[in-house]
Amino acid sequence: MKKTISILIVSLLAAALLLVACKAPAATVDTPSDAKPAANGTVGGWTVFDDSTAYPIPDKAMDAFNRASDGYVGVGFKPIALIGTQVVAGTNYSILCLATPVVQNPVSHLAVVTVYEDVSGKATIKNVVDFDLGQIKDAETEAADPALVGGWAVPEEYKVINLPADAAVAFSKAANAYEAGTLEPLALLGSQVVAGMNYAVLCRETTEAGSNTVVAFIYAALDGTASVLSVSTLSGADFNE
Repeated sequence: MKKTISILIVSLLAAALLLVACKAPAATVDTPSDAKPAANGTVGGWTVFDDSTAYPIPDKAMDAFNRASDGYVGVGFKPIALIGTQVVAGTNYSILCLATPVVQNPVSHLAVVTVYEDVSGKATIKNVVDFDLGQIKDAETEAADPALVGGWAVPEEYKVINLPADAAVAFSKAANAYEAGTLEPLALLGSQVVAGMNYAVLCRETTEAGSNTVVAFIYAALDGTASVLSVSTLSGADFNE
């Protein structure tokens, strides 16, 4: 009899423990505190890619940029690529950067920094112009003339970098089918979720007319195909206010 009572008590305790376990709250997954919203804060907007570690910028331009930005307050700049140079009484350098405000929970965005280096070697930031991927207009590709005094010239050498895997696959497919010229990737500027994915890739475009710095908009469809939606030419003159 005592044995039967003991078994009954153990069974009741086990049932009670099981009931408590069933009422325990489900485990929750924390949302990363460093998740970054789209650059313009809207659903479907362009998200700025900020993990580029390759700086395809000539040493002379990079040196001028470093001296000019040293001590600059309010915004931190991460150089991405040299858009062009301009010979004046000295030299202007137009440099595309990732700009990050020095505030709590900053949202990075793209900006073009124009650096002026005078004939004595003193370098200063002349101006900073925001670069909105959503507002870039299609432009006819025209080769800049390096011999034009006072005109903007595209860099003669670029450092071709490796894109992130998903963007690299889409870019390769689209560039191979691009018939207007040859596209070499310099940096991934942003991505946009659509019915598939759009990528904005900074490139060097080479055609029979010459070479230019451009932004190629690549569409990667859900079926695995990819194509060039548009190619927009960049010039330092566009950002030299």
